[in-house]
Amino acid sequence: MIITSGYLRPIISSMGSNTVGRTWFGTLSDYPLNYSSGYGLKYNNYKEGSFTCSGSKVKLGNYNNGLYSYIHYMSNNRLTGRDNSTTNAYTRWRNLAAIYKPTVAVYVADGIYRSSYVNTLINYFGYRHGGSDNRIGPSVIAGTTTGRANIVFVDGHVSSTTYQEFLISGSKYLPLDAGFYREQGVDMNP
Repeated sequence: MIITSGYLRPIISSMGSNTVGRTWFGTLSDYPLNYSSGYGLKYNNYKEGSFTCSGSKVKLGNYNNGLYSYIHYMSNNRLTGRDNSTTNAYTRWRNLAAIYKPTVAVYVADGIYRSSYVNTLINYFGYRHGGSDNRIGPSVIAGTTTGRANIVFVDGHVSSTTYQEFLISGSKYLPLDAGFYREQGVDMNP
């Protein structure tokens, strides 16, 4: 988890001129043009590294060739917000006080959406571990996946779940809204 001045770092920041260098994974890595020295993780554009999942059959590369454009993981946009969003629900930066139950607040998870690193629905999770998930994007998936998605929670623990287990909450959004006060935070795009 990345903290900037007491707030969770948004998925993408307006700081910097390079798209990847402004992302959460660009900050964690040593990617060029970033405003930090990195945290030891490696992002190598279109190459294996810290942000590739060994369980994914699809590699990184050009999205037009059916590959993942950036990474195999997606950050929870509903929690972290983003600087450049025009949707109020996604523009809020949250400080740690807004997270009342970090054990259930989803931070990062396996992703299936090949042209994005932003997660707003449980359909965007990649359920590829211990089963299969043959989707090429976040299509309706009830009954089509048999695997589990690995999830990193704000407190740092990792767990895995199936799509069907997530649906017990009764909403495609609720698991991504759990553990933090959705209405709290600093609106970065008033």
